[in-house]
Amino acid sequence: MKLLLIGGLSLLLQARSHAYVMPSEQLIRFLATNFSKFETLVAEQLTWHENDRQEGRIKVFRETVFMRAPNLFHSKVVDPNAEMRERLDMTFRQVVIANTVHTLRTLFSTIGIDLEKVAFTRIDGIIAYRIGDKAPESPKILIEKGRFLPLLLTYRSPLNDSRDIINVRFTDYRQLEQGWYPFEIIYSSSREVKETYLVETLKVNVPIDPSFFLSSEKEPAAGGEIEKGGSPTDEERLRRVIKTIEEKYGQ
Repeated sequence: MKLLLIGGLSLLLQARSHAYVMPSEQLIRFLATNFSKFETLVAEQLTWHENDRQEGRIKVFRETVFMRAPNLFHSKVVDPNAEMRERLDMTFRQVVIANTVHTLRTLFSTIGIDLEKVAFTRIDGIIAYRIGDKAPESPKILIEKGRFLPLLLTYRSPLNDSRDIINVRFTDYRQLEQGWYPFEIIYSSSREVKETYLVETLKVNVPIDPSFFLSSEKEPAAGGEIEKGGSPTDEERLRRVIKTIEEKYGQ
């Protein structure tokens, strides 16, 4: 009887421990720690638009994204053939750069996430914490249970019609000396805009003049200046990358 009682209590305690859901304040604190050393970031990335294809082939261009904590962002397209496209919201990038808990709480509240609602969920088979309502189009953030990394951010666009729902999926996390960073980001909105960003190189905490983010010029493509350039070696490497992307995403 004693053994049965002890066994039953241990199972009960184990069940309770698995069911414990941290409050949003604690989850946000753990999340912020993963990116607390990223004061500036310069990401060289490949960008492609889901609906931007020519004869079934994916159009890919290079882009450099400059980020300065907590909320300064600027992109520059390095492609002489890139076409003008609408400016997309960059709010999601604030989640993966240095922020205080207070700043993140304010951000999440501003974009409509209910910080009082916290529960367990799954995304692509990964156990995660959900902060926000569970309805598909409700603002929310999903945070991986094991490493406290953001996996999905859903919010209403502050740039366009507030009815435009944005979903940002963070994947392919890689650990750097200063923390973790997602090397693949998929941005989609309810207005049928869908882009994928694949990071090639990432520079951490390099000097960036704050005035660099104050440009008021009309921005081509993803928000920067189109620059000529690209050696034959770079072009050949880009063709190989495009082929890989088409094999992975072209279905």
